[in-house]
Amino acid sequence: MQKIPRRTNHSLEELINLFNNNNSNQYPSSMIINEIGIVCKNGDDKDRAGEKHLLSLLNDKNDNNRAIAFCYLVSINEMADRHSAIITEFRSKKENQSLLEFIDKHLNEEQ
Repeated sequence: MQKIPRRTNHSLEELINLFNNNNSNQYPSSMIINEIGIVCKNGDDKDRAGEKHLLSLLNDKNDNNRAIAFCYLVSINEMADRHSAIITEFRSKKENQSLLEFIDKHLNEEQ
């Protein structure tokens, strides 16, 4: 499997800390979440800390954060399988419908 290139050299722990501490405007939150997702997609999330962080973001108040986390969770087969009930619940919530329409449209354009 070819690894997806990352934009930073921060460890997963550092990325999560940057996100949780609002990272002093060093990076946009969307970039940090994307980096966490890439770590997971590349198979470098050995203790599943990144996966847990992505799951927690499904409840974030920011639509962009929820969308990015959701996309990674459904695109990594192992995570999608492990968390199918959570993904189904997320999809069923009325407040997520417009976000899911946007995500589905975006994912369909890429294929």
